[in-house]
Amino acid sequence: MFLVKLNFVAYMTALEAVATGAEKTQDVTPYTSLMENGSGGLYNFVFRNASVAGAPSGDIAVNVQRQRNGFNPFCLIANIGDLRALHGLEEYDAAGFNVVQRFREMRVGSLAELLFYKKDRTVDWAATDLEKQFPPDAIFSAGKWAVGEKVIPRK
Repeated sequence: MFLVKLNFVAYMTALEAVATGAEKTQDVTPYTSLMENGSGGLYNFVFRNASVAGAPSGDIAVNVQRQRNGFNPFCLIANIGDLRALHGLEEYDAAGFNVVQRFREMRVGSLAELLFYKKDRTVDWAATDLEKQFPPDAIFSAGKWAVGEKVIPRK
C-alpha cells in the first residue's frame, strides 16, 4: 500500500506542475544525475567461474523478477559467459563447482534453479533423475539457498 500511496502523490505532484507551468522552471540536474542501468551491467546474483556440467568455466548472472505482493519470486538466468566487466549485488565464487540447471535448460531466460556439485565428485550428467541419484552439494532456488547456503563462498 505504501508504494501505491507514493505513486499517487508523485502522479498528483506531476499533474499539478503541468497545470501550473512549474515544470518549466524546475532544475533537471537531480534527475539527469541518476545512474542508469540500461547497460545491464548490474545483476542480483553472479556466480563466478562456474563450470557448467564439466564445460569450461564461466560466470552465470541471475536476476530476480519483480512480482506483485503475495506472489512467490522467481529468478531467471540473465547472462552466461565471461562477465568480468559486470557486477552482482551478491557474488559467489563457484570455481570449485559444476553447475547444472535443475530442468537441464542452462540458457539465458531459463529459470535460475541451479544445482551445485563439487568438482571432485563423480556425477553421471546424463542421469534421468540427476537430483535424486546424485544429491547436489548446494541448491539455489527462487533467489535463496535451499541447500548448502555456506557451501559456495561469497565474494
